[in-house]
Amino acid sequence: MKATVRTERFYDIEIGGVMKKGWQEVSRWNGFQELERKGEKLIVVTDDHGLMFEIFGVVVGESKDSELKVVSASPSLHEWLRSEVKA
Repeated sequence: MKATVRTERFYDIEIGGVMKKGWQEVSRWNGFQELERKGEKLIVVTDDHGLMFEIFGVVVGESKDSELKVVSASPSLHEWLRSEVKA
């Protein structure tokens, strides 16, 4: 019997006190991540390079919060993103 495994990564993102859950990682390249949720898209980058934690953190039952910098976003996310901008 041949078996295959596919890893899918999902994230919950909070901006300005508003949590949007269920962001799926669509792709990753050169430190950027493309995330998608309900037809909305975000391209983000993080300074956190915790690849080893990503691999082993789930195994030991820990989660890790990271700060993201939004590089690009769907227009429908404008108000949500603006809530983080300081006037």
